[in-house]
Amino acid sequence: MNPIEARLFQLLRPNAAWLSLVAAIALTVIGVLAIDTNHEAYASKQLQWLFIAVAFALVCVIPHSRLIGVCSYALMVLTLLMLIFVIFPGVPRSIVPVRNGTTAWINLHFMMFQPAEVAKIGFVLALAWYLRHRDNFRSLRGLLIPFVIMIVPVMLILKQPDLGTAMLFGPALFAMLIAAGARLSHMSAHRWTRSC
Repeated sequence: MNPIEARLFQLLRPNAAWLSLVAAIALTVIGVLAIDTNHEAYASKQLQWLFIAVAFALVCVIPHSRLIGVCSYALMVLTLLMLIFVIFPGVPRSIVPVRNGTTAWINLHFMMFQPAEVAKIGFVLALAWYLRHRDNFRSLRGLLIPFVIMIVPVMLILKQPDLGTAMLFGPALFAMLIAAGARLSHMSAHRWTRSC
């Protein structure tokens, strides 16, 4: 059995992740049915995107998590370059249009692409890869690199400006630090002053 077949066999075994997939598809179908009550054309378009999204999800889960981790920093750099591109002065408005007062989208002609959405994934993957074998986040110095990993995309997204998306990064950082083993006491001001 080759590595891809072995990975597919592993993924097809019953596990809790399938519940998330079923729930996401069910919510999407409910949303499509709700859209269909007003705009049938929009509903069929959303249904097409559902099939494309499931196909991309399958492509993303086939590689081993270690390979995804190795590629996480490259993905983070790529998303940062795209975030710089959308705010770069002189970029033609036919490529980066102003929508709702922001320059957050890239016009690919067949779809509008928002780099900030990919930046969320790149941030989570890069931070997870950084935190995987560390426990130095229990001091202020140890929190510096995770904070930098968060603040760079946040500042670029705020330049678009897109406050709603930027506000998601802080809670994600906090949740990931807790999941990695940090305690609330590790991130308290009293602990920080003692570690400086």
